[in-house]
Amino acid sequence: MKKVWLLLTCLWSTAAMAQISQGTILAGGSFGINFGKEYSEVRSGNTLVRTEQKFTEINFNPSVGMFVSDEIALGLAMDIFTRSVEGDHEYTTVGVGPFARFYLPMNLFFEGYVGYASQKFGKNTTYNGLGYSLGAGFAFFVNNHVAIEPALRFRGYALSNADDKDLKQGRNGLLIGVGLQTYF
Repeated sequence: MKKVWLLLTCLWSTAAMAQISQGTILAGGSFGINFGKEYSEVRSGNTLVRTEQKFTEINFNPSVGMFVSDEIALGLAMDIFTRSVEGDHEYTTVGVGPFARFYLPMNLFFEGYVGYASQKFGKNTTYNGLGYSLGAGFAFFVNNHVAIEPALRFRGYALSNADDKDLKQGRNGLLIGVGLQTYF
């Protein structure tokens, strides 16, 4: 029985390596839910008042990349999410930037993303800045070209008000998501 498991593991690893070899393109995205804490600063006269709140968000992360070598993919990703914060605030943020992904044996992967982000509250308030994430996941190949990818990421943003750079907003938290990637 041990020999059968060893053979299946070797075949599974070999088949998966074919999808993550140099020149392969990956395209897809993930959906997730994020819980965390954020802060914001508001000017009250000459004083900045900082508040912290818990939040819940739903996000979508489309991406496309190419394996520049076996097991290493580089590409472009978007981060689109809508957020609900304590106190009934809702808004949408869009980010875009490069990502890197490194695969380990048995289809485990680590990935990182850093990019530009923009957020709009109401009609006139805009925040811009930096978005980032670092995470790990597992690529479960359902066939030679499609993988379901559960992942856990730590993600955050550091934003400044477009009109008053002293007003800042930031957040970070854990993102639990499931992705669907195609490899061709």
